[in-house]
Parts: sequence; C-alpha cells; structure tokens
Amino acid sequence: MNPQHQTLLDQVRNALRLKHYSIRIEQSYVNWIERFIRFNGNRSPQDMGRAEVQTFLTHLAIEKKRRRLHPKPGPQRPALSLPPRPRPRDRPLAGLVR
Repeated sequence: MNPQHQTLLDQVRNALRLKHYSIRIEQSYVNWIERFIRFNGNRSPQDMGRAEVQTFLTHLAIEKKRRRLHPKPGPQRPALSLPPRPRPRDRPLAGLVR
C-alpha cells in the first residue's frame, strides 16, 4: 500500500515493526495515539500542534492526581469491616492433647 494512503496508525505500526518493536509496545503506542485523537474530538493529528499536546498531558496529570487523592474502593475495603478471625493460638487444642 502506498504510504500516502495509509492511516496514521498504520504508518505508526509499520514504523514500529520495521524497528522490530514488540507487539505490546506497538499496541501501547497506538492506544496512546488513539486516546490523544479522541481527547481532541477526533480531529486529524495534522490539524493539531503543541497546544493540543500540552492540554492532553495536563489533563492526564490532573486525572492521575485526582485518582490518587480519591481512589475507588478496592476489594480489600469490605474485608476491613468484617470481625477479626481468631488466630490459631486462640483456638482450643481439644483434639491435639493426649
């Protein structure tokens, strides 16, 4: 296929494969590019510049800080409200003593 007719993401994939990058790296790069494009309202990257990149990076930094300050409750959270389990030394030794 002619490079002029390839999408940006196809060009990125081809460039990464030419340099023998792993498939996971390729997927990661493509994912970040897609996120950047969606964040900017699906505009063409050719129409965007430094200001859009700075806005996107600022958004990511603020979002990361917000998540760190207000994390979602994890699966450990409910376990904290359960009564404590008895420790092995607190259990009777009825069947072990002769």
